[in-house]
Amino acid sequence: MSDSAQTDLVTWLDEHQPSAPPATGLRSHSLWPTLREYLRVETTGRHTRLELRDVPAALAADALAIRAPCVACGALVQPVRSRRPPGNKRRDNPTAALYLAVTCTLAQRLGCSRGKAASAEYARIKAEVTP
Repeated sequence: MSDSAQTDLVTWLDEHQPSAPPATGLRSHSLWPTLREYLRVETTGRHTRLELRDVPAALAADALAIRAPCVACGALVQPVRSRRPPGNKRRDNPTAALYLAVTCTLAQRLGCSRGKAASAEYARIKAEVTP
């Protein structure tokens, strides 16, 4: 989706869904301004990832403890998640591969991550992060 199409989607959703659940609790969390400095938008092919890079260990621990509502269904989720780094699977470094997700995990509810609310929230976050 092009940047202008994402902006149009966000604008349309904001205007036509005033009773939709609030954006993510993460963007209103006190750590958001600090986390945003480490957030990188990485695009490979059709996929865009919101990765947290070079996060200090203390901040990573605090970020991994955040709980916020899923933007689609409102269930409490962990928006900052840790991916096991490639290579040495025994390495236990949760700060090596942190990423941002604003919906339920795929194991919890597959539909949340596939909906308009998720697309709109990711577009909002991308707009905040991308200069």
